[in-house]
Amino acid sequence: MGFSTNKDNNQLKILAIPSTNKIDLIDVKSILYFEADGKYTNVHLIDRKILSSRNLGAYEDYLKNNPFLRIHNKYIVNVEMIKEIRLDTYICILKNDIELIISSRKMKVVKKFFKM
Repeated sequence: MGFSTNKDNNQLKILAIPSTNKIDLIDVKSILYFEADGKYTNVHLIDRKILSSRNLGAYEDYLKNNPFLRIHNKYIVNVEMIKEIRLDTYICILKNDIELIISSRKMKVVKKFFKM
């Protein structure tokens, strides 16, 4: 599938992000969130952004046993990077103050994940 599986306790440490002309090997802890962009995915890291040739669904399947949560059709977020969830406006605020929309359908999943 084009991903690197350097797993410890069933959790990824390194993720291979394929693009059109290279593969970036990324420390999973440096990923803020994934954002759908048509057939591609923007992988937002702490210090940069990478356009991946894989779709968001491929990442969702691959990251199931890792601290990532699908909060919208457009976003998968690293839960370790979440600072705040606003229940009234369905907004997820990351530690770097980026705000992402949580869909109403996914809010149920978010609440269950955080036992709210």
